[in-house]
Amino acid sequence: MHDAILDAVYELLQKKSVRNLTIEEVANRAGVGKLTIYRWWPSKAALVMDVFEERVAAQFRGRDAATAAATIRRSVMVPIRLLNGFFGNAPIYYRLLVGHEKLDKRFGDALVDRVMAGARQSPLPSSRAIRRRA
Repeated sequence: MHDAILDAVYELLQKKSVRNLTIEEVANRAGVGKLTIYRWWPSKAALVMDVFEERVAAQFRGRDAATAAATIRRSVMVPIRLLNGFFGNAPIYYRLLVGHEKLDKRFGDALVDRVMAGARQSPLPSSRAIRRRA
């Protein structure tokens, strides 16, 4: 039953936004009652987050690359690719919600470049410095 509900949400989100998704539609598609859904999830948001976590987030994990910047760059590009693809119809991130700019490789590269520039300017404290503060 649990998987049928998650499957129903995943399938419905391919056709409509989270805002337009209803628990009644999910229940009908999964062949369960609305009370069954509410017994396991307190809200539509909690249900959608579980679908995202179980069906999409696992794809975000990637292997390490040769450099920190390349690893971060790859980590940024995976969600961009996923959210522009099959699961991208659900408005999960601000950029997708607002749609003020494209969510693409250029954005991912610029984001990683800013993060890496900030890291070079403000290095993390050493473990020795952290222990001294404690």
